[in-house]
Amino acid sequence: MFERVNTIEAFRALRGEWQELYRAAGVSNPFLSYDWIEPWLAYLSRRFAVLYWRDQPGGPIVAAGVFTTEQAGRWCFISEHNYHPGLLVRVDAASPPHMYLRRFLIHIFTREPLVWHMILHRSVDDAAVRAMVARGLGPLRFLCTESPRVVPEYIVDTAASFDEYLTDRPGKVRKELRRKLRRVERELPEVRFTELPADAGGQAALDIIARVEEDSWKSGTHTAIISHRRERDFYSAVFEIAGERSRGRLFSLSDAGGALAYVIGVQHDRTFYALKTSYRADHARYAPGQVLFAYLIRHLCESDVDNLELLGTDARWKRELATRSRAVRTFKFMRPDPIGLGYVLAEGHLRPAIRSAAERDPRVARLWDLAKRAKRGLGALTARTSDP
Repeated sequence: MFERVNTIEAFRALRGEWQELYRAAGVSNPFLSYDWIEPWLAYLSRRFAVLYWRDQPGGPIVAAGVFTTEQAGRWCFISEHNYHPGLLVRVDAASPPHMYLRRFLIHIFTREPLVWHMILHRSVDDAAVRAMVARGLGPLRFLCTESPRVVPEYIVDTAASFDEYLTDRPGKVRKELRRKLRRVERELPEVRFTELPADAGGQAALDIIARVEEDSWKSGTHTAIISHRRERDFYSAVFEIAGERSRGRLFSLSDAGGALAYVIGVQHDRTFYALKTSYRADHARYAPGQVLFAYLIRHLCESDVDNLELLGTDARWKRELATRSRAVRTFKFMRPDPIGLGYVLAEGHLRPAIRSAAERDPRVARLWDLAKRAKRGLGALTARTSDP
């Protein structure tokens, strides 16, 4: 049977049970751990519902999902990876995972007080999700649509030595990295790569972040951590994570005048997840961001970390540094109401027809491009005006 909490105090009361569920699920994903979800819900989620299933009253939690409201309640996210929490199911559960997915969806679309018209599920295993949809939703599987394109995520293998890492890089990338490192060491001899001690506290981490972001390109785009109170509180809490398997870490490149670049993230088991990074614009000619990551990769190669996850949007520097990548596809589960049915119709028929027309007629292509830009601009405006 389902139980539900929707306050951070109630979720904190589930700490022991959530940690036990995480262990019993047999996963290694920091974004499903209590250490990550607690600050995520406390600082970044205005409204949320944590749903969990017990096979019998008083029994252990068998499956659970964290659903956070986005865009004024129109949709929420679940994810197997990358920031947004997803579903946890015990490996010894009585039912297979796709049955719990079905139970969650039916409960959300019929009984959940927070009205969501869409659930976005980001997955790294297309075949598994499609099979779960086919088995779990049955005749209602037409309510699930999938994005026509995938988004890459990049990983750097750090189990080998740094010299081996450089040797495996394409010749041009390897040459550029070595050139940038030599230039910084020659022209900025005071530059140091350091890690902020774990006991320094969240405010010390924010001080380094502020020193960089006040003179970074992000300061004018509202993507800087210091631009939003919620983001500041969240990343302060992230740095202070000190769980059984997770800990917050911040690395920086500094000279006598202070920090030039930083990266903050979470290490979980033997993987470091780089969440946010930035560099000072007045030192852009030295490529301090790439130099910082070169030092970071060398540092991780010499430690017990096997993987560096370069999270966030696609970028050329990530492609150049990464040793491998994976593809993430977004699946959309729609509520079976007029809005949901209209969306399925539009996604399955209207949008493909417009794309086809845009390929044939430049005028349609221009109008389609203007509509997409207007949508992105409206989304950015909403984000700026909704978060102090």
